[in-house]
Amino acid sequence: MCLNAFCRRGARPERHQDAAGGLIRTILIALDDLKITEKSANGGRKISRVGQQALDLVAGQVARSEI
Repeated sequence: MCLNAFCRRGARPERHQDAAGGLIRTILIALDDLKITEKSANGGRKISRVGQQALDLVAGQVARSEI
């Protein structure tokens, strides 16, 4: 743990950078193809019913393994 501004960061970059728009777009298109997300009427995307079921399944598995 580092308590000052001069930490050894190894190969990590010095500053935060957002992901490229093309990468985010490609991931969202892939999630649309898998029926995890769907385009919303207001222009965005939302989690579909199938996607919510998949997330609930994974969350249940994680919760059972940690208890």
